[in-house]
Amino acid sequence: MLLSSFLSLTTLAAEGDSTRVYTEQNPLVYEDAWDLWPYAFLNDNGEPDGFNIDLIRLIMKELNIPYTIRLRPQQQAFEDLRDRKSDLMLGLAVGFHDQYGLYGNNAITLFTQSLAAPKGKPTEIKTFRDLGKEGVKVIVNPNSMSYHLMMDYGWGENAIPSSDLREVIQQVSAHEDGQIVWNTLSLKWLMNRYHIDNLQLTPVNMPHGEYKFMSNNQQLLDRLDEAYTKLYTADKITPLQDKWFYPERLKPEPPQWIWYAAGIALLLIIFASAYAISYRIQSTKLKLQNLKRNRRLALILQTSQVRIWTYDIEKNQFAWRNDNGQVAYTYSMEEFSQRYSPEDFVRLKTALERLSKGTKTEKEEELTLSLRAKDVEGGDTDLRDYYIVLSVLRRDKEGKPTVIIGTKKDVTKESQLKRDEEDRTLRYWSIFYTPIVGIMLFDKEGKIVNINPKACDMFCCEAEDIIAEKASIQDLLGISDLNLESLDGFNATHIIDLDRIPDEERKIRSIKAKGKVYNEFKLMTVYDDSEDLLGVFAFCRDITTLVSGIDQEQEIQKEMSQVTGVLDHYGNAIDATIGDTDIRLVRYSPGSHTLTIFNGTDKIQHKLTQTRCMALVGEQSKRAAMRLLNDMDDRADKVIEHNIQTALRAKGGKTLTLYFNLKPKRDKNGDIKEYLGLLRDISDLMALEKQMTIETAKVQEVENTKNSFVKNMVQDIKEPMNTVMEYVSQIGENAPTDNEEELCAGIAQNADYLLHLIDNILYLSRLEARMVEIKKDPCNFAEIFEEQCTTGWMKYQNADTRYIVENPYEQLVIDIDADNLKHAIAQIAANAAQHTKSGMVKARYDYIGRRLIISIDDTGEGIPAAQLEKIKLEKPGGAHTTKGLGLAITKELISQMEGTLEIVSEEGSGTIVYITIPCHASVIKRNKLA
Repeated sequence: MLLSSFLSLTTLAAEGDSTRVYTEQNPLVYEDAWDLWPYAFLNDNGEPDGFNIDLIRLIMKELNIPYTIRLRPQQQAFEDLRDRKSDLMLGLAVGFHDQYGLYGNNAITLFTQSLAAPKGKPTEIKTFRDLGKEGVKVIVNPNSMSYHLMMDYGWGENAIPSSDLREVIQQVSAHEDGQIVWNTLSLKWLMNRYHIDNLQLTPVNMPHGEYKFMSNNQQLLDRLDEAYTKLYTADKITPLQDKWFYPERLKPEPPQWIWYAAGIALLLIIFASAYAISYRIQSTKLKLQNLKRNRRLALILQTSQVRIWTYDIEKNQFAWRNDNGQVAYTYSMEEFSQRYSPEDFVRLKTALERLSKGTKTEKEEELTLSLRAKDVEGGDTDLRDYYIVLSVLRRDKEGKPTVIIGTKKDVTKESQLKRDEEDRTLRYWSIFYTPIVGIMLFDKEGKIVNINPKACDMFCCEAEDIIAEKASIQDLLGISDLNLESLDGFNATHIIDLDRIPDEERKIRSIKAKGKVYNEFKLMTVYDDSEDLLGVFAFCRDITTLVSGIDQEQEIQKEMSQVTGVLDHYGNAIDATIGDTDIRLVRYSPGSHTLTIFNGTDKIQHKLTQTRCMALVGEQSKRAAMRLLNDMDDRADKVIEHNIQTALRAKGGKTLTLYFNLKPKRDKNGDIKEYLGLLRDISDLMALEKQMTIETAKVQEVENTKNSFVKNMVQDIKEPMNTVMEYVSQIGENAPTDNEEELCAGIAQNADYLLHLIDNILYLSRLEARMVEIKKDPCNFAEIFEEQCTTGWMKYQNADTRYIVENPYEQLVIDIDADNLKHAIAQIAANAAQHTKSGMVKARYDYIGRRLIISIDDTGEGIPAAQLEKIKLEKPGGAHTTKGLGLAITKELISQMEGTLEIVSEEGSGTIVYITIPCHASVIKRNKLA
């Protein structure tokens, strides 16, 4: 049935191509690789050549099918076959080619693998597993079977793929370095073609590949297989194989005189030829018969799922054979043992040893085993059940076995069915003889056929007696008109007072129970595959005790309801109280490592694993949280109490901080089974404490700033006041002094400085108190810059200094607080002019990247490094270490305008002050270059 289904599916799959007719206008398209020597390749004239080409021409001539041959890159040829752009090609029957088409039945040739390496160098690769050794590097064709097998086994790092092995083999020969693994005949042909004699071929023991016809037209494949069989039987394939694979078999052309001698000899053997022809005909018939038998055997093996392997006793080697009887894989004893469990392989090895030691005269010719093994060749690595038959295949002259054949049949399904049947039987008897419920089985006539011990105890009877009495289900239930086929799912409670029924009136006399009994019955019908009734199962339960205790249970239930009501009242009160606060009940279970948070007394709000808990804990509390969890896992006998900061945010963006207080709870043995307690959200409290700490630090900083400021201001005021007092003391009380005018001018200058200093103190205080409004309005900065620079340095100008203003804009309208910026520019310009006695003071600006950049540099005294460092460390609103308040006011102004002020200075070389203020420009018009 499975075979017919498979054949029907195959027929449907090939139905689209089976009706195609090949003509001269629509010939058969054969495609193959153009670099697979000597099978298919382009010769020196650019024409298709090789064994495959000659074979196709021979078969197409035999079948009288018009055809055309195209050679392409191998992968493209496979894709054209899959996309039905071509009709036929030859390819390896391996898994990675299954997607491209169907395979023919005949194996045209076997692809064996060999290693080409320089002579005289040691060869490490002799088996397939050697390709996976660490450090081994081999060159392979990316389309070859060896490359795919290495990738499947995870040995891709050892493979060096190369598409042009013709060039590679010449390079390996020239440099005498490297090793190639490829098809044996291809490597042999290339070495002969290019006269390479410094390389040697070493066979690699690995799975062989069967080379078969490939097409998506099953009818075409069948015709090709039939034609190939016919040509092979007629010995027309062998010359092609000798030509391309074994040229050493071809003999040189004999001299001309030999033909004359052969003609004479031909006349002498005419009579012998008749016998030879007759023998050849008989031989051909035998070959055809053997081929048919082999195909039938292959079909039988495939249908019966039987596999064949042989064991060579002398070589201690196993050979796995395909459906055609050809050797597909060879294995050593160790490799073959990998597919069996150690116990099963010992059994197999013991059986092989018994057969190998026997002689032809002994009776033991065959052994059978049931083993579990892996179907490695079929791609299944799971253990399956097999029935294995071992017998002697060949013997030597002394009658001793030399080769043992083993047939292996997959009986996994049958074994599984048997195991399932045994399991069902075991479960049936386990359920039937359960001590929990009474079970009785009645036949289709309603007569009892089996009863379990529990039912016997319920009815006070013996199983043998009630079965012998043939009690009916109608008598048991007291219902005479029961329809057995309608009883499936029938439920009934049977109440009977046996004391009121005399023994002689009982319908089932083997039942000895007394008193009033309550039984609960449930019936289930059983049918066979033909829907015919087989019998009825009756499940019964004695509920006498249950019924008698109902009243007592109801009274207890009433009392329990009252107690539960009181508990619920208190629980609801607790839930209401806790639900309105930031307090939650919490429980930790060391056994399950889970933390449960309740909203109320029993409503679970969160249930967290240890991993989830640690993921929610903030970095600063992770170590403490892990320590607490470890203590509870170790069931430490102590109160667990700690504040834990989480990675979550509370209302207002504050870090969620929880206070945990858990106490151990013990079981009846005094062992700690869990921890129970409370947690509280103290985020607001912690945030308040943090804010108080910050505010305390601010108050302290303000106090320090005030003290430093007062100290500096006292020093700044003290110097001019001392000067004024000194000048006043020099002025005579009655008669004028000689320098009275000069002293009065000094007093006036220092008084003016004191007034200016007091104004600056008041202005700086207003700035730091944010009482000076920074108001941005559009203004033409190009008009005010030069004016403010001149205003700043006017008071300190001297003849030895040049004062330069660079104004690159004709118009630059920006949104900025012009009044306060003017004050800052004038102050910086005044500082530069005040400390420059000769050289240059230059002021310039530019608008780049939405920022106004102002620089004022001079060649004056410069600022000592220590003082410059103090100036850079001053923060806006902090204590001021410099003499005067001009620079401090300027820094504060620039800061409140969201800008920056930078000073670059070197003592004796001058100073550069950079002011950068972000602003938006609405009009930008640069000066035109002259």
